[in-house]
Amino acid sequence: MKSITINATQDLLDHFKELRNSTSFRFRGQSRENWDLVPKAGRPPFVDRNDHEIFRNWKRRAKGLIGINHDSDMDLLTIAQHYGLATRLLDWSLNPLVATYFACVDNFDYNGQLFIYKSSVTSSDQFKTPFKTDTQSIKMIQPVGTNSRLNNQLGYFTLHNPPNLPLKSSHLYDIIIPSNLKQEIIYMLNQYGVNNLSIFPDIEGLTQHLNWFYSNYEYWTK
Repeated sequence: MKSITINATQDLLDHFKELRNSTSFRFRGQSRENWDLVPKAGRPPFVDRNDHEIFRNWKRRAKGLIGINHDSDMDLLTIAQHYGLATRLLDWSLNPLVATYFACVDNFDYNGQLFIYKSSVTSSDQFKTPFKTDTQSIKMIQPVGTNSRLNNQLGYFTLHNPPNLPLKSSHLYDIIIPSNLKQEIIYMLNQYGVNNLSIFPDIEGLTQHLNWFYSNYEYWTK
């Protein structure tokens, strides 16, 4: 897999400019390099659990909390994913700035990694069930906009069957973001309107954004 290491914030913006004329790319940020592209259900401690069973138990309790009647397992699985359940979905975004945020927001002592993946896309309504056991496959899914988090993040998913199957492709490459650039990139993204509040447009996102803003208050008052 081709890998690019940036030396300055501007290098990242220059690279995004090269991708501007295509909508075929999907982006994923991970705050520590060398993590495999594997969903949570495919990583310890969940890799030896039955993710379908986990989802059935979530669905049984969650339907009364969601407020909207979603009958499709795929739609419900995307909601579960966005609220942290261990699923066989891996988050991607059509927006490179959103993915960059996730590459920089944590693990400040480690380099971040931004993945760029060019792939075909399958609509989520073409799946009767996301839980197939007869074949091994990874598909890029365009979901229904079931919640504001998914909509604001311009979210897509790769669906991994089985969940521990890592994504590897000749159409995939990455950008390494050095740890010393992470904080400055987060400030830049906030100026461009990409922050906890825009990515998580709910009470949790508002709380986290204000905590971050005031813990970095000296930056705004230099």
